[in-house]
Amino acid sequence: MFFVDINMQMYIRYIIIATYSILLYGCSDYFAPESDSTYTSDLVFSNEDLASQAVTGIYASMCDDYLYSKKLSLYCSMNTDIEAISGEDDNGRRAIARYEATPSNSEIYGIWKSLYSAIEHANNCIYGIRNSKLLINGNEQQKAAMHKLLGESLCLRALLYFDLVKNWGDVPFHTEPTINSTQIALPATDRHLILETLISDLKDAENWLPWSNELGTNEKISKGFAKGLRARIALFCGGVSTDPNTNVQMRLDNYLDFYKIADTECKEIIDAGKHSLNPSFKNIFQNQCTYQKDLNYYEPMFELAFGRLDKGELGYYIGVKHEENALYGKSEAGMLAPPSYFYSFNKHDTRRDVTCAYHAYNLKAQQELTSITTITLAKWRKEWIKPTITGGAKYTGINFTFMRYPDVLLMYAEAENELNNGPTEGARNALKSVRQRAFPDSDRMVMVTNYVDSITGKEAFFNAIVQERAWEFGGECLRKYDLIRWGLLDQALASCKSKLLLMQERQSPYSDIPQKIYWKIGADGETIEVANIDSNFIPEGFDLSQAQSSKWSTKLTSSFIEKMYEGDVSIHEFLPIPQQAISDSNGLLKNHYNY
Repeated sequence: MFFVDINMQMYIRYIIIATYSILLYGCSDYFAPESDSTYTSDLVFSNEDLASQAVTGIYASMCDDYLYSKKLSLYCSMNTDIEAISGEDDNGRRAIARYEATPSNSEIYGIWKSLYSAIEHANNCIYGIRNSKLLINGNEQQKAAMHKLLGESLCLRALLYFDLVKNWGDVPFHTEPTINSTQIALPATDRHLILETLISDLKDAENWLPWSNELGTNEKISKGFAKGLRARIALFCGGVSTDPNTNVQMRLDNYLDFYKIADTECKEIIDAGKHSLNPSFKNIFQNQCTYQKDLNYYEPMFELAFGRLDKGELGYYIGVKHEENALYGKSEAGMLAPPSYFYSFNKHDTRRDVTCAYHAYNLKAQQELTSITTITLAKWRKEWIKPTITGGAKYTGINFTFMRYPDVLLMYAEAENELNNGPTEGARNALKSVRQRAFPDSDRMVMVTNYVDSITGKEAFFNAIVQERAWEFGGECLRKYDLIRWGLLDQALASCKSKLLLMQERQSPYSDIPQKIYWKIGADGETIEVANIDSNFIPEGFDLSQAQSSKWSTKLTSSFIEKMYEGDVSIHEFLPIPQQAISDSNGLLKNHYNY
């Protein structure tokens, strides 16, 4: 049976349409007055279909392995107190994750170059649309169509520049096509000026964009995502930042103005009722593994569509580890969950065993218990992918999700708390909504209502938000940037290390973690049943005569703990500017942060 999933259809459209981007942007000669190219900027942006195809080329450029298919989204988002990279040290992806990268790191230069390449696509589209005869002199329908494309382009550019700022701080800021610029090399621009420009751009963009349900897809930029991204950028701009010259943490005097922006945007998304929570946390990710778009709840607010077997390593790099087997193929599972994160969940929290996996698959396609040091982040899993992907193929084609609706709820709760010097009723209700889904009915009075109502004061509620975002978004590549804007990255990693040392020494609150775990293959002959992951107690009815036992807490080694906190995060929360970029800048760029 010939199979083409929905995501693949969108991805194929990205790639076919990227041809127009190559024709337009691949060589500056296409814009020169003497160019004989059929696809000049004036022609493309005087035609709705061609203009739409050019904008879709921006999406295609974002599917690059150096960007959201793998390296930017996965490697750059580690290590945190809830996510850690596996393997031995190098000057590649592991050095990035462990805050030990140098300016000569080739992975970093590829990411940097690919981000600016995608931004150049966006700049060309923005310039072309703003100067389009359809936008300036067209009829109302044509103007609306071109404004929508302009909104998409502005939002995609904001997303790309935001990732530059999150990872490097102050960076060169181009908003015009290179062909129109008299100065190709630019110095770094203050990150706050960049973010304020993006916030302004997104305000325009959201007015021109439709909601996801009007588009009938979450694989294109929508009003809801633009508003959510504006809120996220505003919180980052209003958050804590490390000065590149002094390495001292600082905050803008008017930081509350940015919290007001976030508060307003999130409230408008909530009140519009266009996005909601899928009642099943697990179902969100299983649907993504079977290439189904959420057209009921639109909880994933924007997903970048990948091609099955061509792009995207969710389920392979993030997921359950598979030795290559006949049923499900192979997966690396290179993103680990620190044991302190796993045991921070309440055992009744249904998010834990979706977010984390303490099993792996052997060559016989049977599950086995892993080690306490190889618990993986596993919201996307090879065994959930349908149709299955066998062999060594690593590109699963599972979409990369930039934002889910609970992010809006928790940003709103955070902003309300900060602006009102403590939690409002709206803030409490938003937090309750997120937790409501996480717990079964029998636990909701205690774990939702009583838990939230018992939190008093601004600091306590903020700390609850910090923890809730960890439980909700583990493995979704958000945590590092939350910790940076809160000024808590160094503290969080140090705390993680301290907790792991307590766990290793079997001290409170980890004294009940089992030293040995009993488990067995279930009746289906594939999955395992685990008796005592949460304590030394063996539940009644578990047949130990049929079970295997594996050492657990005693496998927590000092070397594993040290790898969690190797680099100097206090000064290396940002990546170094690549040496090649510095060399190409004619002396305009240099590294800070003791690189």
